Amino acid sequence: MKKGKSAQRKRQLTRAVCILGAACAAALLLLQLFKGQDRHRIFRGSRGKVIHQEKERKDTLAIGVSSISESIHPYKQEDEAMEILQRLVYEPLLIADRNGKVLYGNAKSILFEDAGARARVTVNTEKTFSDGTPVTAELVLESYQWFLEEDTAYSRRLGVLEKVEPAGEDTLLFSFRERSIRNIQVFSVPLIYRTDQESEYGSTALGTGPYKIEALTPYEKIVLSKSSSAGSYEQIEIRRMDYSRMEEILESQELDLFWMDKEMHQAVTECGAYDIWETEKGNGYYLAYGLEKKSLRDGIAGLVAGKKFFEQTQDKGIYSPGIVSAYKEKPCYASLVEKGSLEGAEELSVLLEYDGESEGIYKGLSEVLGQKGVTVRPLQSLEEISAVPGENGADLVIYRGAYADLLTAEEEAEFYEAYPELEAEQFYDKLERYLASENLFTPLSRDTVWAARLAGRDTLDLLE
Repeated sequence: MKKGKSAQRKRQLTRAVCILGAACAAALLLLQLFKGQDRHRIFRGSRGKVIHQEKERKDTLAIGVSSISESIHPYKQEDEAMEILQRLVYEPLLIADRNGKVLYGNAKSILFEDAGARARVTVNTEKTFSDGTPVTAELVLESYQWFLEEDTAYSRRLGVLEKVEPAGEDTLLFSFRERSIRNIQVFSVPLIYRTDQESEYGSTALGTGPYKIEALTPYEKIVLSKSSSAGSYEQIEIRRMDYSRMEEILESQELDLFWMDKEMHQAVTECGAYDIWETEKGNGYYLAYGLEKKSLRDGIAGLVAGKKFFEQTQDKGIYSPGIVSAYKEKPCYASLVEKGSLEGAEELSVLLEYDGESEGIYKGLSEVLGQKGVTVRPLQSLEEISAVPGENGADLVIYRGAYADLLTAEEEAEFYEAYPELEAEQFYDKLERYLASENLFTPLSRDTVWAARLAGRDTLDLLE
């Protein structure tokens, strides 16, 4: 970190705490059930307890979600149902997997140019919409123009765009208003193709996924039918789940997959027919540094960046060795952060919120630093931290939210300057390395969501 940036970081950390809770509104919530890996399988169900299913059921996958689109345009929303539709129907230009790896969907390549000011997108013209219409740069541009003009859940995300314009037969040029690490998220907006055709539920928009919408009942359910050989099921039904019927749902096993609160796991476990998974969400806990000296930041990280500290201080969520994802494989933050020193540190101030997890982290931090001869002083209100004059703010902040909120505009620009031309496939790997080398904050944990999957049922790669 360059000299003189400490004051800016402290102001940024204070602002981040002020907007706590809104941090991940623009982030794409990626569903992350495992196929072949069960690091976060809480319970393994028994196939022997699965009720015998007839052929019709075997050809159909039933999924329960907390809400269904209120209109005939589900791509205007960003909820559990739409997350599924992005994998099955309305594939975006790209999507990131659980390891922070970028997978191209309707893009052949995406190259960030001019130190992040622009991105050149080459469209994958081998892809087709469900009616056989080839994907073209013109149709991609039309889709983005529709989302830019409409009021949708993606409007805020697309607000970073200055313009999108043709740059060749199969190429589009995206220009950004600022060099933000969130700019890559504009490429996760669903790609839709609006035709003049009408369906029984209204105006039809097609996608490039292996399924198409067959029927849609607002607030209630969405029925998908197979549109390509890639689909494993003839039909997929996404239903709004009535959690007051949980006992009946478990007894009938009418759903193959559903999301639930952690408190429901006992009933699901007693049923015995479902696997239970705990998977990460976008928000998490971080220890952010307002310290100028990098060796000191590294020294503190060495005490808290480990599973042992997580298990001793937190009851919720999962341990996160990576910044961009809790499942980030090496090289990740925990393996990249350098060894440091606590030399010269005598007392450190810590800003934290009034919640059990933050207080548990603070207690653990106090203990590990105390063992090294460093005293910590809590700052537990925004009034107290804002009353500190001039450049004197908190040395450490226990923050719950999205990591992107802990970066200043200058720091985000420096990331792009380090990689003036960056292929999107390498984006999160490079970002992980950059953030670990700067060590502006340490990931502690990620919030989680729980899901139940009927034992032995193929939930497709759509949930990875």
